[in-house]
Amino acid sequence: EKITKKPYRPTKLLFGRDHPDPVVENATLAAVLPPDITYNLALPASVIAEGKLSNLQLEAIVYGSQRHALDLPVAAKEEAVNLRTYGNVFASEVDPLPARCGFLLGGE
Repeated sequence: EKITKKPYRPTKLLFGRDHPDPVVENATLAAVLPPDITYNLALPASVIAEGKLSNLQLEAIVYGSQRHALDLPVAAKEEAVNLRTYGNVFASEVDPLPARCGFLLGGE
């Protein structure tokens, strides 16, 4: 079976210089729109103005930061079973901290 590739260009990110190398993606993936950008990127203006990062690199930073800003649901302390220890205290004896979403892990 032949896999069709299409040129890739960020569809939701509207700034940054074009990436210097050609980038392609699977045609099936190209048919699906990425999520809206809700993260407010805070970089020095020179990064954008001087083209230090391409739009593709900026897109990865934006989506990675956007996902990292979300907390994953955490089980209640009573439901958490964790045998790892933190010093002399078992993790099940302390309030669990929310875990951050990782980039490209899971969907919304």
